[in-house]
Amino acid sequence: MTNGLLERGMPPEQPAPEMQAPVAEPTQDQAPDPKVQEHLDMFLANGINMIHDDKMDDTIKGIVDSEDPVTAISNMTLMIVSRLEGDMERRNIELPLEYVGAAADSLMGEIIQVAEMSGLEPLTDEEKYTAYSIAVSKYIDQAVKEGKITTEQLQQMAEQAKQTPEGQKIMEGSEGAFDAGQAAPGAAPAPGGAAPVALGPRGV
Repeated sequence: MTNGLLERGMPPEQPAPEMQAPVAEPTQDQAPDPKVQEHLDMFLANGINMIHDDKMDDTIKGIVDSEDPVTAISNMTLMIVSRLEGDMERRNIELPLEYVGAAADSLMGEIIQVAEMSGLEPLTDEEKYTAYSIAVSKYIDQAVKEGKITTEQLQQMAEQAKQTPEGQKIMEGSEGAFDAGQAAPGAAPAPGGAAPVALGPRGV
């Protein structure tokens, strides 16, 4: 499976030993139970299949030909995730948001790889961060409107994101998506240092 975007390194002006997600991915001690892992694997496998489906050729071509491929990549990622979440919902399967985020990150990395193989000029690390930030902003905005993310959960996500330079960078590019969380009083990181809900995965 393609590595997530954020695993490919910080922009040259901000070297770092390893990229982290804007919020922490569950650690080995916090690994999902087998059922959640099964659902995550299914989510990823279905997403990869969708990206490589012939029906997506025009969408990939649209990214390659776009004057704004960064936004086009974000939009395709959100479209894939939305369809996958809808499919899971129809099956009465609920995948925790932190794992949705991790999967989305990997799927965006796959989209970029396919687009570049189809002729897209390789994106810079900065452009990859921007693509991810746009996706984070739009996803959070929609999730809050639909009641999938509460103010308290958004608060925890914001606090967790602020703990790493990478997370701060994502927040800066997310068009105020985390504002409600930052404004909430008494913010505190989630127990164990991992947010219970996290849009961002560990890697793009």
